[in-house]
Amino acid sequence: MTGADTGTVIVGVDGSDQSADALALAVTLAGLLDAHLSPVFVHPYGPFSGTLSESKYEELVTELADSVHAQMRALSLPVADRRLRIVTARSASAGLQRTAESERAVVIVVGGSHRSRLGRVLPGGTAERLLAGAPCPVAIAPSGYARDRQPPIFVGSAYDGSAEAQAALSWATDLARSADLRLRLLSVHERLPPVTVQAAAELPLAAVDDTLRDELRRRLSEAEATAREGGLEVTGALLEGDPAHALADASVHLDLLVLGSRGYGPVGAVLLGSVSSALVRTARCAVVVVPRSAGV
Repeated sequence: MTGADTGTVIVGVDGSDQSADALALAVTLAGLLDAHLSPVFVHPYGPFSGTLSESKYEELVTELADSVHAQMRALSLPVADRRLRIVTARSASAGLQRTAESERAVVIVVGGSHRSRLGRVLPGGTAERLLAGAPCPVAIAPSGYARDRQPPIFVGSAYDGSAEAQAALSWATDLARSADLRLRLLSVHERLPPVTVQAAAELPLAAVDDTLRDELRRRLSEAEATAREGGLEVTGALLEGDPAHALADASVHLDLLVLGSRGYGPVGAVLLGSVSSALVRTARCAVVVVPRSAGV
């Protein structure tokens, strides 16, 4: 949802350094998406009711809320966007998901892994477990984003021609077009290991590798041409090596890297796959994971 449409950017906050990174990324995305910001602090009141008095727990929650407000003031958020929503839920993921569904969010933004002063694991890290069933794309801010944030110029989209990659490319293309960003399409060819069973025609392994590389190059070229027809400034690159490592290296030159996911598993969890799971932890830029069922 970009351009003339407006929506809500949900950001999970708790007053930590990771929270500041998430807020900074949320401010950036809200501007690019022409959306309004909704900071959400999720606290698990129930699990602590037996260990802390009600007054002590409320004091702790208030202290954390105050620290979040201080971060929002430091980021010069508009007054309307400094309205912190405090949500009670047994987990941060459940609270953020419920809020995103009720507000029809266009993206959920979280920071890196950490534990809050309440002892809870909060947004970040293993996104597929934390944001199980996310109804929209999920953005992860890298450590230090609040300190190093710059106006975005380059958005990358990992592309292999699959349905998951198409969903990610659609989101990245809409963002690049509405925010006048430069789009980079990145495909990675990973050579077949020597133990790979050769093709039925018993082609040499090198020939099979060349065929796979050529097909990936063809898909990349088609996607690049389609994006360029839409008026975008776009470049494509076919990288070699381990996909997670190659994309992580390429992320140094990006402001945002958009990835696809495999959709939802049998228990509603976002299934990122090994490449996406690695990249949300190792990428040098902010990462957006787009579930197939996010409706983009």
